[in-house]
Amino acid sequence: KCLVRLIRSQDSYGSWERKADAELLGDFIITKEQRRGIPIIGDPDPDVLWRLDKYYAAIGLAIEERCGLM
Repeated sequence: KCLVRLIRSQDSYGSWERKADAELLGDFIITKEQRRGIPIIGDPDPDVLWRLDKYYAAIGLAIEERCGLM
């Protein structure tokens, strides 16, 4: 829920407004074949870095909500 809220809050033009939650989370779910295609050595793709940033930001938000800090 936090990840979907975070993604939707980044949508300043409303392009993701009509997408379902599962469709938004589709970028964060990768198969084994896709994982094998990600290089271990070298600079990561900016899309991968964006997904990691949003994932860990959502984890932080969930922790803050459960602790009552937010």
